Amino acid sequence: MLPQYDIAARVGVLTADTHTFWVTVPEGGSIAVELAALRGKSVPVINALRITHRPDRTS
Repeated sequence: MLPQYDIAARVGVLTADTHTFWVTVPEGGSIAVELAALRGKSVPVINALRITHRPDRTS
């Protein structure tokens, strides 16, 4: 969803950043979150991740 996103370049260091994504997961499906470091940059970090089931939302 955010390929090659650099939070420090975008909002600065020690600054919170928030993103919201809506995804549709088929019955019995799953969600995978993958992180990869940019070349020459430090390793990626997630401080919090919230996944909420929204039965009232379709597509």
